[in-house]
Amino acid sequence: MAGYNFVLDALGALGMDVLGLSVDGRTELAALSERLALGFPLVGELAYPAAVDAVGAYRHTRRNAFEAAAFVLDPDRRVEAAVYSASNVGRLMPEEVLRAFG
Repeated sequence: MAGYNFVLDALGALGMDVLGLSVDGRTELAALSERLALGFPLVGELAYPAAVDAVGAYRHTRRNAFEAAAFVLDPDRRVEAAVYSASNVGRLMPEEVLRAFG
């Protein structure tokens, strides 16, 4: 993700914030953030399945987790774009957000 810092900067210039959500614990997320040099905050320990169902993501029942879901919200927190993945393929990439909203 360190290679995406230019994209994060561009999203920031548009007034967009990036936030990651996970059912994983804070320790695991801190290690992930450090390993990948993520330039955005990660919020963990979301309740499974309640948090998963709240965003409408697909459940990964064997891992008590959710499959990737990504959202672009407007300033009033309405969903402008959403991508739901049923596997580890099909994520909303930062370049696509820039292309659509930049």
